[in-house]
Amino acid sequence: MNKNVLVVFAFIGIFLCGAITGGFVSVRYARGLVQKKAVEQMTAGQWRRISDLVDLTEEQREKIAPSVQQFVKEQQVQRKNAQTLAEKLNADIEAVLTDAQREESARRRKEIRESERLWQRWIKEQRAKYGDRPPKPKPKDAPRK
Repeated sequence: MNKNVLVVFAFIGIFLCGAITGGFVSVRYARGLVQKKAVEQMTAGQWRRISDLVDLTEEQREKIAPSVQQFVKEQQVQRKNAQTLAEKLNADIEAVLTDAQREESARRRKEIRESERLWQRWIKEQRAKYGDRPPKPKPKDAPRK
């Protein structure tokens, strides 16, 4: 019985070591792949919206593709710059705050992030439900149920 327990613990230990190592390796090396995938997804989403709105031909798609890809790349650079500036601003502000004010600031930032997350989830649900276009408003004279 003791040998079986030791074997089970050995397998669990090997599994955990592999999972931890795999996690570190994926975080270290897969970050670039994830960013490239995000660009592709963003471009695909933009393509879908443009195509749905104006029914592009293949020739038009070929002409527009470089512009969309360049826009996505420049937008990512601007987001990174804005994030860096925001982090610097927060660090400068926190350097002046008292400990109690820092805690309050951190709590409020957490609330704002949570609120933004909930809004994004709601928007995603609405798009899944209604598509990219909002639902048509009901006429005022419509009978109520």
